[in-house]
Amino acid sequence: MSFASIGDLSSSLAMRAINRDLKARQLRLSTELASGRVSDVVAGTGGNTGALGAEERSLTMLSTYRLTAQEMSLRGQALQSALEVIGNQVGKVGGQVLSAGKSGLASQVDLAGKAALAGLETVVSALNTRVAGRSLFAGEATGNNAVIPAQAILDDLQARAAGATDIGQIEQIVRTYFQDSGGGFETSSYQGAARAEGPTQISENAAVRFDVTALSPEIRDSLEGFALAALVTRNISALSSLSARKGLLQQSSNILLKARDGVIARRAEIGVVQARVDAVQARNTASRTAIEIARNAALSVDPYETATQLQGVEANLQALYQVTVRLSQMSLVRFMR
Repeated sequence: MSFASIGDLSSSLAMRAINRDLKARQLRLSTELASGRVSDVVAGTGGNTGALGAEERSLTMLSTYRLTAQEMSLRGQALQSALEVIGNQVGKVGGQVLSAGKSGLASQVDLAGKAALAGLETVVSALNTRVAGRSLFAGEATGNNAVIPAQAILDDLQARAAGATDIGQIEQIVRTYFQDSGGGFETSSYQGAARAEGPTQISENAAVRFDVTALSPEIRDSLEGFALAALVTRNISALSSLSARKGLLQQSSNILLKARDGVIARRAEIGVVQARVDAVQARNTASRTAIEIARNAALSVDPYETATQLQGVEANLQALYQVTVRLSQMSLVRFMR
């Protein structure tokens, strides 16, 4: 019959505890050496986790600001592209309309009217541009198209101008339709909100907005000029003579010239906002980098020191195994020898 003494049991338990602790240290040091970061954040920061929590909150907010700034940057680019299309159409069609209004040739007048209609359709398409499902020129009503189709606008204008007796009355009808508060454009053609979208926060201290909708003056002028010229393609009694159609085209060219300057000015305003977004993005990126450097410095480990400690633990484990083997082989016979 064999049995273990109290001394043997206590020695065995002590060896097991030492072995467990050494293996735990080995695992921790191996993990830290592989990741380059402390595994115990509380111990790594000396118990001061408040600063680390503040850094994490700042990084979370900066990530949110980065997304909103990127969205505003994308909206600015899309607005510039849409306004560039409108400006190009205004310049191209405006010149053709002006030339036809002075030429006296019926064929050129008809072609100018058709070009104005095509330009109106292009402008309406640009105004209904969406970015990430949000309408650009509909103000706060981002789920709506900004403007109804071009043909529908002309149908409405043709019906309103049906009783006109001269081009002066037609010009006044079209001007009232697009320019007056509560006029036909606002009540029938524009499908957006009266107000532009509010400011978007892109940093803790900066918020930006693009204050432009299809109700903006340069957009109204553009639509008025195209629609006025496009009416020469419609059957309106006051436009039965060639001279009347030419007169309408000349007035349209004046409006489009004004609209061109307005579009250029609006693009410049949007460019200022874009520059501010870019500047804030750069500051946000710099802040994020600085915080990440500080956080990594607080949580990182010295690879040389960690490797040295790991080698020491492994050496202790090896020594413990050797002692354990020797103790397991001890007997009274071997002791007497």
